[in-house]
Amino acid sequence: EDVAGGLFASSLFPYLGFLYHLDKEETDAPPLGNFGFRFLLVFVFSSIPAAIAAKALYGEILANVDWLHGSSEFFLTLTNLFIVLGFRRAVATKEGYKDGSLQELLSSPLATVAAVGLLVATSGSALLRAEPANALSFPTWMIHISSLIEWLAAMGLVWRYSEVSGNPRWKGLTWGMLPFHSSGLCAVTYHFFYNAKAVELLVAVQGGLTVVGDLTCWYATYRIYQWACENPKQKAGQVQAPSSGSQAV
Repeated sequence: EDVAGGLFASSLFPYLGFLYHLDKEETDAPPLGNFGFRFLLVFVFSSIPAAIAAKALYGEILANVDWLHGSSEFFLTLTNLFIVLGFRRAVATKEGYKDGSLQELLSSPLATVAAVGLLVATSGSALLRAEPANALSFPTWMIHISSLIEWLAAMGLVWRYSEVSGNPRWKGLTWGMLPFHSSGLCAVTYHFFYNAKAVELLVAVQGGLTVVGDLTCWYATYRIYQWACENPKQKAGQVQAPSSGSQAV
């Protein structure tokens, strides 16, 4: 637990470096996507008082107090949603299409299928076995799973943004984001086994992957900024838009 705490704390410094280069004008990050990455700090700093409250009020780690755990994790879901919407809007704009509204996105067939699938899977799991007191509630599971799905969507949109922005090094950020997704998988695996001591090593692995993800994202964003400085005439607007018969993203 002490090792994991130290890793999570040390991960803040490279993440701030990542935000510094992401915010550079030359980097040309989508404004809402840039805001989303910054909003992650709200999740980070909301987790600290939540963890203190869990220990002081319940004598438990945060993961074992569902309402505090879910409340803090909700800020991570919001973070990923901002990133997805920001890059989705930027890609659509640069390709010459009007981006759909948030209501249209959430009411799409894919979103409906995903929601129903999560409902069936989580409810079925609860029916098959008796749940201990520290088991995650359905809303908290939804928050965790949706965060993983949103992050994958964000990775794909960052890759697409590299193709329409004129800066090919945005693809490097997609690869840089991969350790964060692996970190999230460690978290849900830990919760799947009810935060048992036997799998507590996963928390340390999660912390290590978070540090790696911060470093790889920082390096990737520095390379994006560097390429933009070396190619000042290469503007996003110079990328040719697709023909009118092409599909919108």
